[in-house]
Amino acid sequence: MQQAILNKLRRNKFTLILTIPKILKDIDRSNVRSNELVNLDSLQYSVYGTAIPKVSIPAIPMNVMGQVYNVTSQARPAYSPITVHFTIDNRFNNYWILWKWLTIINDPRNSGMNEEFAKYIKLDDDLKMTGNFLGYQTNIVTYIEDEYNSKIAKIDYYNAFITDLGEISYNYREIGELESYFTFVFNQMDIKLLE
Repeated sequence: MQQAILNKLRRNKFTLILTIPKILKDIDRSNVRSNELVNLDSLQYSVYGTAIPKVSIPAIPMNVMGQVYNVTSQARPAYSPITVHFTIDNRFNNYWILWKWLTIINDPRNSGMNEEFAKYIKLDDDLKMTGNFLGYQTNIVTYIEDEYNSKIAKIDYYNAFITDLGEISYNYREIGELESYFTFVFNQMDIKLLE
């Protein structure tokens, strides 16, 4: 493989695009600035640390004529959660949207899911739940960039939702930007190479 001499270690080789979950777009908001923010279709994060999860399709051993013969299970176990480290923007918007996402999933004042979910959950004639009660899930895209900041690969994570939001350490003795992290889980992923 040929590599350019400018290919040096950098922290910002990844860009993460978060599509705002439907439930966040629909909630009532009293904060004018957040109202403007949540109406966006997506939010971009400057990511300096992420992981691509292990992909596994286990084998099944079968006894054949006194020997063990391995065949594929054709099944994937659940993917591991992904933790993403990011720089907090100077308006605190990208941290706030993650915090708000968690408060939708479990309201810190009332406990349980936000009352807005009642709009999405309906009962049909057989008393089965219908509607888009998975509105807290979304798709997340991570772009991998080369040494010239050109996108070379794309990873799509489908039906993702946040599970953890990292702490923020304020330290005025050190120069630098605020950083945090969040963890999300997802159901499927796909990787594409880009031209």
